[in-house]
Amino acid sequence: MKWWWASALLAACSAAQATLPAQGPQRADEVLAKALARALPQTVQGLVRVEQFEPDVLKGQVLLVVQRPASVQFQALAPTLDLLALMSTDGTRFVGFQRGGTKCFTGPACPRNLARLVPIALPAPQLADALLGRPPLLPGAASALSWDGERQLYRVELRAGDQREDVFVRPGSFAFAGVVLYRGAERLASLAYGEPSPQGLPGSLRYKSRGQDVSIELRDVSVDASVEPEVWAVRCPEGTQVLELSCEEP
Repeated sequence: MKWWWASALLAACSAAQATLPAQGPQRADEVLAKALARALPQTVQGLVRVEQFEPDVLKGQVLLVVQRPASVQFQALAPTLDLLALMSTDGTRFVGFQRGGTKCFTGPACPRNLARLVPIALPAPQLADALLGRPPLLPGAASALSWDGERQLYRVELRAGDQREDVFVRPGSFAFAGVVLYRGAERLASLAYGEPSPQGLPGSLRYKSRGQDVSIELRDVSVDASVEPEVWAVRCPEGTQVLELSCEEP
């Protein structure tokens, strides 16, 4: 898997761009406007490959369904494609359970709850967009533009209070390549995207935060196909103990 910081993205030293491309945008707001103007599909569904490095090392196939603005479902599958575990949210509530388990979890669709199966701790609307290639950005932040000559990417710096976000954008396509969020000198989280596919989706993504590290390869997915309403009408399996989870840390 290739990420935006990998050496595979570097041009030959003799041909590397050292400054902002003269024919491209020269202001941070222009770069962000072009990146945000890239259309996102309304739905994505299909099999993806998930590899988790923290808090546990796991990997396997997951059936992913995303319906903007805020509905996301992960179904962890066995090699036989039987269901192992599920997390589903309509953007307001979530439900999660393991096959054969005695407990089923429900509660508000906050980052802590949504990260129970695939550890990407984002609010539901941001999670949906992030899976499709649009990372969360600091709201109302002042910005500055520079050129990352090593990675050959635009770098937009956003600031809000004591937080800073470095946003990396690919020249030409203006697809997001990744973001890194800091509070002071502390790195809080990062999200990196692989090269865009012909469908316009990132070929892969990797999310890192405190105690969370997971990568997703988008493989056999369909774009803008209709999603039946029944997909989001998930109920706890009969006979399980239903536990309501809060959004507060224990």
